[in-house]
Amino acid sequence: MVEGAPPLARAICDFHAWAGAAPARRSCAQRVVRCALVTRAYADHALPPWSGPTFCTVRLARRLLPELARYDLDTLSAHFGISNRWRHRALGDAEAAARALLELIEIARDRHGVANVGDLMSLQIAPRRRATRVKKPKASALVAPI
Repeated sequence: MVEGAPPLARAICDFHAWAGAAPARRSCAQRVVRCALVTRAYADHALPPWSGPTFCTVRLARRLLPELARYDLDTLSAHFGISNRWRHRALGDAEAAARALLELIEIARDRHGVANVGDLMSLQIAPRRRATRVKKPKASALVAPI
C-alpha cells in the first residue's frame, strides 16, 4: 500500500512544512490533526512540537452526545450513518473522522451556539458534567435490628 510513497522522514518533514510553523497562518482544515500521531512523528524526526489547536472527536462527542455508550470512530460512524469502506486504514479512518467532526460541529453550532474555532476549542476542553447518581442504601441498612 505504500509502494511509490516517499520515505517516512520526507513525508513527515513535508507535512511539517505544509502545516506551517505559526498556527495563525493555517486554514481551519489544516488545524485538524491527529494529535498523538503528529506529536510522536514530530518527536521521532527531531521537529519542534505541534503548537496549533487540535480537535478530538471523542472529547467533543462525550460533551455533545452523552447518550452514547461509547465514543470511538465505529460508534460515531454508526450513529451518524457514515460508511467507512477502508476501516482501520489511514485514508478511510481519516475520512470517517472528518465526517464525524463535521457532524459534531453542526451539533455544537445548533445546541451551543458555537460560531468559530475558539468556541469549539472551549467546548472541547470544558469539564464534562457527570450525571449524579442516587446511592442505594446497603441491604444491611434496610434491616431493622431485633
